[in-house]
Amino acid sequence: QEGIKIIELASPLKIVPASSVADNNNQGNENPATEIAGTLFIRMKLSDKDKSGRPLPVPIPGSEFELKCDTVIPAIGQELDIDFTDPKLLKTEPGKYETRLENVFIGGDAKRGASTAINAIGDGRKAAEVIIRKANLNSSAEKINGRKPLDINTHLVKRARKTFPVLVEELPLSERKSFHLVSRTFTDEEAVQEASRCLLCDEFCSICNTVCPNLAFHTYETEPRDFQPQIIRISNGKYEIKEEASFSITQKYQILHIADWCNECGNCTTFCPTSGAPYKDKPHLYLTKETFVKEKDGYFFEKTDNNESRILFAGNAHRSALTEYEDQLIFETGNTKISLNKKTLRIREIETDKNGNFEIDLREAVEMYVIMQGAQSFYL
Repeated sequence: QEGIKIIELASPLKIVPASSVADNNNQGNENPATEIAGTLFIRMKLSDKDKSGRPLPVPIPGSEFELKCDTVIPAIGQELDIDFTDPKLLKTEPGKYETRLENVFIGGDAKRGASTAINAIGDGRKAAEVIIRKANLNSSAEKINGRKPLDINTHLVKRARKTFPVLVEELPLSERKSFHLVSRTFTDEEAVQEASRCLLCDEFCSICNTVCPNLAFHTYETEPRDFQPQIIRISNGKYEIKEEASFSITQKYQILHIADWCNECGNCTTFCPTSGAPYKDKPHLYLTKETFVKEKDGYFFEKTDNNESRILFAGNAHRSALTEYEDQLIFETGNTKISLNKKTLRIREIETDKNGNFEIDLREAVEMYVIMQGAQSFYL
């Protein structure tokens, strides 16, 4: 509308200096010309895909063209340009915002590399919280109460109804040569209306479940909670117990991939709102023991002779089993058997006759327990 032309698939080659200025400046002057005549580009075409699956742009020979201009604003970099300190001092641990320079904090692209505006905004707020706590200040920021979770039927209704966006009013072209905002901001009511279109995918997604033509995904409910898994370090039959980092289940609704029914069509990847690949990322549940043994990359659920529930895991030449009894869980791996408290999944008793030095991370048992709940609900 404003006469700006978007040229796609063109790559800049060089800045073209104004010839007369360049000739004058180059006579006995080591400084390059500062005045320009234009920018030289070459047209590109999309070729084979790169490692990430995106089409790769390649130059078209003989397609060079020049755009006349007198000012160029370089805006092509996505890397830090730091000249006041060693960039290594700006490194932080995951989830941390203070750098190795005391009282210097970092966020956004400077911390993450090329990312999104919303990540930068979030980093700024989180870094501010850290600064406030470190300075022992009383924050006057209003605390926002967490939203009340919706039941699954309400989520399904939201997905079944198409809600159109609020139309954004723009200034007419005749009034845009000013400092007035071209796009009018929403009123409070309009902002709430627009925000209400959110499908709350962080609470309930299951898009892969609804778009799979083979019904190869199963949505199940589990109770959000924090576990404190432990690590067992065994040395020649003797062991010590160490505490592992907290393991959190933050979403009530989880997904199992029913691997036997999947033909890897990629439909779930196309529609995944988080750009994931559910048929690869979600835990694989196999329906037959033969397929489970053959594939060696997932889980198999079965009932024991005494009708206890058991889930088996196979991956990277590793095998383990978790059996649910009335009052305990038994986790078995190699020649080690571990009795776990059914409510907390903390260690009750350990039996091992395995020599050598190795570790057993009970985070695996916690994951198996959650996936066992999904498998049970699938067969019910």
